[in-house]
Amino acid sequence: MTSPPGPRGVPVFGQAFNLDMDHMHLTFMEWQKRFGDMFMFKILGKHFMVVSHPDILRKLFATCEHANAFNDRAHSFMNKYVIHNSKDILFRNMDDKQQFLKNAATNFFENQLVEEKWFYSAVTDEIRLLVSEIECLIDREVDIIGIMDKLVIKIMGLVLTGNRITESSREFDSLAGFIVPANELATVKNASVLTKLPMLRKVPGKLKNLYDALEAKKNDLREVFLNGTGQCERGLVFMLRNLRVTMGMEGGESWIDDDFIMGVVMDLIPAAILPLQNILSVLFLVLVHHPEVQNKIRGELTSLNADVRIDDIMKLPYIDACILELKRFHTPLPVSARHCNRSGDAMFENYNIPKNTEIFSNLFGIHHDERFFNDPWSYKPERFIAEDGSRVGPEHPVMKNMVVMGVGPRRCVGSTFSEKVMFLVVTILMKNFRLCSNRQQELPPCDPRKFTSGIVTKAPDFKCVFQPA
Repeated sequence: MTSPPGPRGVPVFGQAFNLDMDHMHLTFMEWQKRFGDMFMFKILGKHFMVVSHPDILRKLFATCEHANAFNDRAHSFMNKYVIHNSKDILFRNMDDKQQFLKNAATNFFENQLVEEKWFYSAVTDEIRLLVSEIECLIDREVDIIGIMDKLVIKIMGLVLTGNRITESSREFDSLAGFIVPANELATVKNASVLTKLPMLRKVPGKLKNLYDALEAKKNDLREVFLNGTGQCERGLVFMLRNLRVTMGMEGGESWIDDDFIMGVVMDLIPAAILPLQNILSVLFLVLVHHPEVQNKIRGELTSLNADVRIDDIMKLPYIDACILELKRFHTPLPVSARHCNRSGDAMFENYNIPKNTEIFSNLFGIHHDERFFNDPWSYKPERFIAEDGSRVGPEHPVMKNMVVMGVGPRRCVGSTFSEKVMFLVVTILMKNFRLCSNRQQELPPCDPRKFTSGIVTKAPDFKCVFQPA
């Protein structure tokens, strides 16, 4: 039985010295040109496989006979030493409990938050409050990334508690404090080292300091969001606790304990907060670089006779297309969280995939492949607009080739949640302001290959100027 082709590397170490951990997606794009849409390499004897084609991803993770096995997670430092006993959704193997929680969380983000109205109404109020603050900063340089980061933390505090939070609240401080060590510890480089050598979390140095800081912030997060008194009868934490009560009333075992709820809360950092913060950073960089896009957005907004509401997204196809193109152009998570066939060897496409092979979906490579997207390095919302002016349907090639949130049962929770938040941010701010470059600072290039590295890439730091629309 043969394995997929790929770079051979040096004995024992394999590709350990050739793979830039901070820019794996760019290396994978180069290797894809040489070895094809599915290739394999080794590091220290361990197999890694990379897939760079949307159809192969769907077959691998959704329709092939071994799809369930390929949807498991690799052993990692995060699910053993940070998430208690893998009691979460993101890092847990794909078992019944994981799927139950995944479906509950998906329903909460995709349906409940829309149907109950309170959430997007509160988000709208938060953005309008931001408009008032920006009006005091007209013609002054503004740290737009910092402003958006704070806005997202407020929105996620609202998601968790059902209440609006302020920058001076303990909830805000707890979330903001947890994000920093969690993001740093979870980088590919640090996570890989700690997975191989978990004892380093106890050895004085950078990794121990990060781990200790994360543990302290994790305890604070638990105290604030699980043991605090600020919860109301809505929000993600309430939903999960209510689900636990319902299971008990139905005569089943309520296995959703506080560790599971805490695991889901911590999942939101890499799965929701960081992606939304970072894609908003790219959004404003794109808008400053493309004043013509701003003009088209404002032109479409003139069709509304009232203030923007979340239901208006269907009436504004160009703005909807701008958001879709932003997600393609940026691809905030350039390489997906790793899958792993932990249960044993498996055959796929006439290749043998050895047990414990870690599988990367090269989402960035797919979204910047000329086979799937014409002129992929340009920001072109028009690619998502049909000839009649409407947004293209789900069967259109550009929609079928979009895999920003992954495919199959591991598809990201809340895949449309971020789109709705971005829709409100774009429409409300563009209705009130024009964005211009800062004359005192050269604007960073709008090239996704040059964005700041990380698990979730972001725009380089920059400042812009707001002017009245």
